Amino acid sequence: MESINIEIGTIEKTKIDYNVSVQDLINFFDEEQEAILKKEKIATLEFMMLGYAIDFLFWTKNATGIVLDFEEEVIPTFDAILEAIHKKFLEQAPMQEEFQDVLKKATGFLCVVICKQGNCGYFNSNLGIGISKNGNNVFVMNRVGRRLQGQEDSEIISFYEQMKSL
Repeated sequence: MESINIEIGTIEKTKIDYNVSVQDLINFFDEEQEAILKKEKIATLEFMMLGYAIDFLFWTKNATGIVLDFEEEVIPTFDAILEAIHKKFLEQAPMQEEFQDVLKKATGFLCVVICKQGNCGYFNSNLGIGISKNGNNVFVMNRVGRRLQGQEDSEIISFYEQMKSL
C-alpha cells in the first residue's frame, strides 16, 4: 500500500464571530477588505474563506434563486446544490478554473457553517483547506471536491453530522 504524505500548515484559530446575521458578516467582510486594501491589515485564511462563503451565497441566489444562510438547517440544500453542480459538470465538463472557483466558494461556505459551532481553526495543507475542530484535522476542501466529482460516500450531510460530534 502506498503511503500518503500529508502536510498541514499552521492552524489559525477562528477570530470571527459567526453567530451574527449574514448581513453583519457581509458588512464585517467589506470593512476588513477595505482595511486590507489600505494595507492596514493582512488577509488571513479565515478571512478568505469567509469571502468565498459570501460569494457562494450570492452565486447560489443568482444561479438558482435559492437563498442560503450559514445555519445548519441548510446543509441538505447545500448537498443538493453540490449534486446538481456535479450533474451539470457531467453534461458539460468545466474548465479547471471554473471547477476550482466553485470548489473554493463551496468549501468556504461549508467551513463557515461548521465554524459557527465554535472551537475551530483553519489550516492549509497539500490536500487543500481544512478545519481543525477540537484537535481533529478535517479536510473540508477534499470532501467538497469529491462531492462535486460525484464520488461514492462523499455526500455532505453525514460529513457535517460527524463534524458536529467532534
